[in-house]
Amino acid sequence: MKKLTLHYSTGNYSKAFDRLQKNILSGRFASYTQQKKQQIWKRLCRYARQLGIKIKAPIAAACIAAGLTLSNSADAQTTFAVQSGASNPLNGVNAGNYSKPVFVDIDGDGDKDVFIGIWGSIAYYKNTGTASVPVFTLQSGALNPFNGSGFGEASPAFGDIDGDGDKDAFIGTGNSVAYYKNTGTASAPVFTVQSGVSNPFNGVSILNGWVAPALVDIDGDGDLDAFIGGWDGTMKYYKNTGTASAPVFTLQSGVSNPLNGVDVGYLSTPGFVDIDKDGDMDVLIGEYYGSVSYYKNTGTSSAAIFTVQSGVLNPFNGVDIGFISAPSMVDINNDNLADVFIGDENGNTSFYKNTTTILPLNLLDFSGNSYPGYNQLQWKTADEVNTQQFDVESSYDGNTFTKIATVNAEGSGNNEYSYADKKTYSGKVFYRLKMIDIDDKFTYSHVIWLNNEQSGGGTIIYPNPAKDVINISTGSEGLLKTTAGLYNTDGRLMQNILINNRQQQINVQSLPTGIYTIKFADGTVRRFIKE
Repeated sequence: MKKLTLHYSTGNYSKAFDRLQKNILSGRFASYTQQKKQQIWKRLCRYARQLGIKIKAPIAAACIAAGLTLSNSADAQTTFAVQSGASNPLNGVNAGNYSKPVFVDIDGDGDKDVFIGIWGSIAYYKNTGTASVPVFTLQSGALNPFNGSGFGEASPAFGDIDGDGDKDAFIGTGNSVAYYKNTGTASAPVFTVQSGVSNPFNGVSILNGWVAPALVDIDGDGDLDAFIGGWDGTMKYYKNTGTASAPVFTLQSGVSNPLNGVDVGYLSTPGFVDIDKDGDMDVLIGEYYGSVSYYKNTGTSSAAIFTVQSGVLNPFNGVDIGFISAPSMVDINNDNLADVFIGDENGNTSFYKNTTTILPLNLLDFSGNSYPGYNQLQWKTADEVNTQQFDVESSYDGNTFTKIATVNAEGSGNNEYSYADKKTYSGKVFYRLKMIDIDDKFTYSHVIWLNNEQSGGGTIIYPNPAKDVINISTGSEGLLKTTAGLYNTDGRLMQNILINNRQQQINVQSLPTGIYTIKFADGTVRRFIKE
């Protein structure tokens, strides 16, 4: 086995070295992004370590001159690098004290704008650049949809809370959360304050103030829940026990709050993002003394478990922006990686660019269906580069996964894969993919689950992918005369489906291309791709 491994590594090293040398001499290497250069260099270094040799000096010198470094990490570690001067698109922006930035495409033009909550008001900076090269321009007077609104220390959060296709706003201010409904459109917002029972947070009071809300679908049920940081450094969780269009926020305490027991000291300010790209939401929490804590979701997209990451496991370990850190996550340069902006007490906003080297693979879809006697899994990839294999893993609880199969990868290009799991399950079974590169780097897919409780093989959707119509086949009569909700990836309700027959056809021709979720009355969730 040792000889085979050595022969394998020798071949990989020779191919990688020859390709790199050719690209350097032709000048093509210089045209690559820094991320791609780093990825190529790290792969070559790994092969050299396996063989116990040194990379030839001219090539090593050329790569080091290009600013490349060798990491000893075997798999992708999320990394951030602070950007200063013109490299920070919010450099020089100072809206006022206690800045809390939040990014949202508020005008429907495909790029992210930024609202900055400050003491007394909310400043609006429109992105007059592009989705990959942002330029933030202050909008004042009537151009700012929050012009004239009075607040204490304002902490904004945005989300389509009523399912009408535009972004509404919740503003933490004083001891409460104000609700501003977007009574305009997705491209021309008009924010109208809602009071009394029209505000789903009416009556909610946070002791001692510094109310910092964040909206996120933390339980994977298609609607937005809310977490609220406060003066005491803890995190309150309000589960949406209503719907995606008619929210009801219910306080969850004890073990029902996945952030129960978290205490960062004072002035906790949360921001949610899938920072490790494993399909579930993690959270960064700012605090009074200027540091940023990282709580990784070690659970699933529907059953979150937040575990604090310390030392080198926290990519913001050692970061100190002064006082009162307020993190906000956004892919600001359109590279499919979440970057981080952090507001501070003095009104400045620091920018930490995500410099993670990612696995050269784009997972377009991972889904499954239950059939009599087996579960069918399928996934699509794009832009594969040196992908070695997919390990299929299953779990009964969504936390502990076991490898059940290996599917060899094509290794390059765009591909479709499938696997039939013929093991007998009762109830829910969770699945994920471990996607492994030829140099043993790996990353995980998002987690999906299938329900095997319905008689007759459960509820299935076919064909999948679909172009014009989908067929819904229910496993029993228990779903007849119930309503299922069809949601897009943003959690927006696209249509309600009345289940009249066990075999029912639905026209999806008018839906935009993408991935959709259908949530049935019995809790079953099925996904399909609209081509």
